[in-house]
Amino acid sequence: MKWVHNVAAFAPSNPYLADLEETTWEEIPKIHKNGQDYVYVSVKDNTMYDRYTKGDLVIVKLGENPETSVVGDALVLLPDDTVCLKQIKFGAKKVKLIDRNELDPKSVSYPKDQVKCLGVPTSVIRA
Repeated sequence: MKWVHNVAAFAPSNPYLADLEETTWEEIPKIHKNGQDYVYVSVKDNTMYDRYTKGDLVIVKLGENPETSVVGDALVLLPDDTVCLKQIKFGAKKVKLIDRNELDPKSVSYPKDQVKCLGVPTSVIRA
């Protein structure tokens, strides 16, 4: 996985992981709590302002099924093996990924079968 978009992998015990551009999914420490797995990601820019800002740590609950439960923001694996945090909207055949920053809103669409929702944010630790 390449972390070249707006988030980076983060490990509380190894904060330098956030500086690595390429990290495998297995290298990212997962936290298991109440039968669910979670990961931390570090926000790298302000494309998702004002919900998430540069330097925030976002706790993401893994394993959500996008067709049935994701409404809003999600950690998404793109077809080129990169990861991003975006607002997600589902259409009949496409998935639209949207920046939340109202000053510079951007969006991109992909066929549903080409993206994977890794999880949904549950909380934020402000920088």
